[in-house]
Amino acid sequence: MTTGAKKLSSSLTKLELLHLGANMLNGQILPQLSGFQSLRQLYLWGNNIRGMIPLSDSVKPSSSLTNLEVLDLSENRLNKSILPQLSRFQSLKRFYLSDNQLGGVIRLNAFEAFNNLEELYLSWNGINHVISQNDSLKLSSTLPKLRTLYLGGNHLDSSVLPHLWALPSLASLDLSNNQIGGLIRLHDFEGFKNLEQLSLGSNGIDGITTDGPMKRSKLEQLDLSSNNLNSSSLPYLSGLPSSLKVLSLDVNKLEGAIKFQDI
Repeated sequence: MTTGAKKLSSSLTKLELLHLGANMLNGQILPQLSGFQSLRQLYLWGNNIRGMIPLSDSVKPSSSLTNLEVLDLSENRLNKSILPQLSRFQSLKRFYLSDNQLGGVIRLNAFEAFNNLEELYLSWNGINHVISQNDSLKLSSTLPKLRTLYLGGNHLDSSVLPHLWALPSLASLDLSNNQIGGLIRLHDFEGFKNLEQLSLGSNGIDGITTDGPMKRSKLEQLDLSSNNLNSSSLPYLSGLPSSLKVLSLDVNKLEGAIKFQDI
C-alpha cells in the first residue's frame, strides 16, 4: 500500500478525516500515511495491528501527521511498547486504545509527550494498576489538559484512586467493570478537584460510607449501577455533594420502602 498511499497523499492535500477501521491492515500503515500533513482524524480500529508500530527514523516528526488530533487504535493487539513510538504525535487531543493488550501496570508518565491530550480511552486492556513514575511524578505537568479518562473493564481496585487525584483537569472518569469492591468511602473521591462524572458500575461494591458532606466536590453524575448495594447504604448518600444532578442505582439489592428523606 506504500505506493498507493504516497500517490493519495500527493493528490488529497486537504484530507482531514480518514476511516480505515475493520480492515486487515498492520502496523506498517502509520508510516505509510505520514504524507497526509492535513490529516486531523485517523481511525484504525479493528485491524490486525499488533505489538509495536514501526515508525521509521527516516520519517521526520516535522513531516509526520503533525496536525493529528484524533487517533483511534482500539480493538487491535497493541502492547505498551507502542507508547514511545507514538510520542511524536504531540498534537493529539483524543486517543483511543481500548480493547488492546496493554496489560499489567500502566505508568501515566508514559503519556507525558501528549501535552494536548483531552480524552484517553484505555478500557478493556487487562490493566492491573495505574501509577506515576516512582509514585512521585507531578501529573499536572504530564497530562495538564486531560478531561476524560476511560479505564473500564480492567482489573483495578480502589488503590488506583490516589494515583489519579493529581490529574488537574479530569472531569469524567469511567472505572466501571473493575474490582473496586467492598466498602467505598465517598471522601476518597473528593481528591478529584474538578470531577463532574464518575462511573463505578459493575464493581462488586457492597456498601458506602462517608465522613460527612463532600463540600469540595463538583460531582454532577454518579453511576453506582450493577453493584451489591442494599437499603442500608442509602443514608450515607446524604454525604453526596449538592452539585449532584444524576444518580444511578439500577440493578442493586435495594428492597422494601425507601425513605428518601434519609438521602
